[in-house]
Amino acid sequence: MASNQPYQYVYLHGFASSPQSGKAQFLQKQFASLGIALQVPDLNLPSFKAMTLTQILTFLMETYGEAPLRVMGSSLGGFLSLLWAARQPAVERLLLLAPALGFADRLAQSMGTAALEQWRQQGTFAFHHYGLGGLADLGYEFFRDAQGYSELELRRSLPILILHGTRDDVVPISLSEDFAAARSDSVRLVSADADHRLADQDPWLWEYTRSFMAP
Repeated sequence: MASNQPYQYVYLHGFASSPQSGKAQFLQKQFASLGIALQVPDLNLPSFKAMTLTQILTFLMETYGEAPLRVMGSSLGGFLSLLWAARQPAVERLLLLAPALGFADRLAQSMGTAALEQWRQQGTFAFHHYGLGGLADLGYEFFRDAQGYSELELRRSLPILILHGTRDDVVPISLSEDFAAARSDSVRLVSADADHRLADQDPWLWEYTRSFMAP
């Protein structure tokens, strides 16, 4: 981290993704233009097949310590950002991009009962991994572990900005609307005519990111 940065800036990528995702690379470049190092850890820990939210949160807590943090997260990364903030007071500001609220329930609904049962019985299930560019097995323990987490764990108040597409068919914007309405004192929701990936929204994304996250 550059010595003149008052905060650590961290971006958490989404499910079955990597630090090489388009949004991660775009935001790293934009922050670098301001002289800010945006850290983008690989969350496939210890591997995609064996990862759990518990292991990811343990890694984040151990890696970033007590220094003031401004955290961004996309989809599952947004959900993880909320869980991290619930456990680490050093997280003092959150920018969430189409956060996967109610993650375990959303994953179960998207898969359907038959596929979820197949996953449980076989122990692994092949998901398309955008970072690897193909199918990759993920252990059922990931889902079992995820069922123990909820965004409602975050009980303290801190500034949160949510950017969400109105055409999101992966995580409905209604989930962000409900979350923001319940925390109207600290959460702001801004929408765009976009899908879950917030595709083709780079100028809009950076406008809000810079004004909310940069010092």
